[in-house]
Amino acid sequence: MLTLGIAGPANMTGFLEQYFPEQMKGRAGVAQGMDAAAVLLRDGEVVAAASEERFDRVKKSGAFPFQAIHYCLSAAGVALSDVQDVCSNFNFARYRPIYASEQLARAYWQECLSPAAAFGMLRDRFSVGDATRFHPTDHHDAHLHAALASCPFERSLAVVMDAAGEIGATSVYLCDGPTIARLARYPITQSLGIFYSLVTQFLGYAFNEDE
Repeated sequence: MLTLGIAGPANMTGFLEQYFPEQMKGRAGVAQGMDAAAVLLRDGEVVAAASEERFDRVKKSGAFPFQAIHYCLSAAGVALSDVQDVCSNFNFARYRPIYASEQLARAYWQECLSPAAAFGMLRDRFSVGDATRFHPTDHHDAHLHAALASCPFERSLAVVMDAAGEIGATSVYLCDGPTIARLARYPITQSLGIFYSLVTQFLGYAFNEDE
């Protein structure tokens, strides 16, 4: 069984640069979805993994990881049509009503955040099999499972803390074997990651980069 994991929403940076050029100018731009990457697993074992920045030469690249995906598929000698499951590291689907009230917000949803946008970009570039399933994954859940992959403990308390997932900044989980319970989630309005980045930006560093 082949599973492809991709990091990064569809066309996030391009959309923001088109509609908010001044805010995104130079190194001051702020966007979710940097560090675009891809990984291919066969029966749960990593076959290949790569960051998009290795190919487009843009540090912390926010581009959709087409080249990283191509590398992973080529390294395994397979096509995307051979892949049964594709997982992404964001799931904005549950927040769709929030983006329904205004034209620009609807465009942002349709072009960047919706599961159909990401999967559509894959279909436009690669041959997708009829049986290929797309799984948008809660961002903090994705961080959690990446950590659990190398965790030696059967029972543990896990804390995921970043600038922002979809709308969360900190999540706390109790992991007991295969059972995972989320105990708490704190919103981006209480984000220590964003606070840290704003302080370093005030000191002259690029937001979420040079810290």
